[in-house]
Amino acid sequence: MQRFRNDIHAVMIATPCASFSVAQARSGIAIRSQVCPRGLPTSDARVQDRLSLGNRLLDISVWVIRLCNRFGIPYILMNPVSSY
Repeated sequence: MQRFRNDIHAVMIATPCASFSVAQARSGIAIRSQVCPRGLPTSDARVQDRLSLGNRLLDISVWVIRLCNRFGIPYILMNPVSSY
């Protein structure tokens, strides 16, 4: 793991925010909220698939951030402040 400190100088993460955008709610079809950031309960399989993919990508981003913190590697997480 020492190699991370020597080979990686910084990390930029841009988690796809398609299902996290507040624009979803503006269209009348909110799928996340401040209270339910991992997704609102729904029986729509298509929406569940979008939520699941977004959550998996977010989980990977968090994992990478934790690695960066562990090894003292600077990082940038690029997402709008208004995202859920």
